[in-house]
Amino acid sequence: MRQTRPELIALMRGQVACPLLANLAELGWLDEMSKRPFTVATFPSARADMLRAVFRYLAAIGLIEQWESSDSYRVSDLGLSIFRRYGSFCILNSYHQFFQDVRSLLSVENAKSTPVVDRGRNVFGSGQLHSKKFFLPALSMLTNRAFPFVVDLGCGNGQFLQEVIMAKLSTKFGGVDISAVALKAAAEKINTSVPFRMVEADASAVKVWSRNLRWYDEAGLFSLWFVLHEFSKGSPDVVQRFFIELNNRYPLAELIVGDLVRLPERELAINRTESIMPEFLFFHDLSGQGVLTWSQWQKVRGTIPFEVAVEHHLDNILMQGGTTLPSSFIWHLKPAQKRH
Repeated sequence: MRQTRPELIALMRGQVACPLLANLAELGWLDEMSKRPFTVATFPSARADMLRAVFRYLAAIGLIEQWESSDSYRVSDLGLSIFRRYGSFCILNSYHQFFQDVRSLLSVENAKSTPVVDRGRNVFGSGQLHSKKFFLPALSMLTNRAFPFVVDLGCGNGQFLQEVIMAKLSTKFGGVDISAVALKAAAEKINTSVPFRMVEADASAVKVWSRNLRWYDEAGLFSLWFVLHEFSKGSPDVVQRFFIELNNRYPLAELIVGDLVRLPERELAINRTESIMPEFLFFHDLSGQGVLTWSQWQKVRGTIPFEVAVEHHLDNILMQGGTTLPSSFIWHLKPAQKRH
């Protein structure tokens, strides 16, 4: 019992801590709390009794600590580390509708009423989470480069586009997303003084969105952050066809691709205290997305008209025999040399 107690507590605590931290992040309060000591009065729009209870709870789990008086607090070192990663909580909590009534979710009678992801919350969390963990390594792959255009497919809230604009990788930009909520967030984030086109479309529908981005003969850059698994249906062939179509339409363009890897359940179980991947894969399965295995990604790599110029692995999982597999990866793809 003593051996299982920490895991039991962790499983139960997630029910409370995850939605609480996600909502505090969306309110902007985690950022405010991280800047300086605070009291209930620091947040005048909050119900004092409810917020006081929140502070007591966060102090009880070690994320904040009393400061100078019983009514004032500051964020602990543990809290600072966790609050910086609030995007993870927002992404997890964006699937909350799936767990409002699990019995209904599992019922054949409700097969046509599958819940949906909270897109706004997912976009907000993804932008924050990906910025440091994924975008910085990607931008380092492009140091001293300049492109005629940069287009982010599945642009979300525009975080990556904002960062490539700041890095001066191009002078004209485009964003494609199926969600009007995401495009609105991107428009609010991005500096409108630069040439920028937004297209509401499925990123996989090259024929549709390319009509508004007619830069076919330019050696530009496309980015796809965790988009391929959304339409892959778990098939490498679907992803392969997308890459071929994109290359046919934009034969000189390069790509930055970041995506997830479906890892074996046994290894995930062994590494369960070190990785949130079981939850991410579970959510993707519930919402009908097709995360590929590493061997399937290798099949994609070997059958597309691109060469991997740089590969970056993240969050490696230790496998039996001492090998490792990445939980996610980044590829910088360049058009393959045509064979004659």
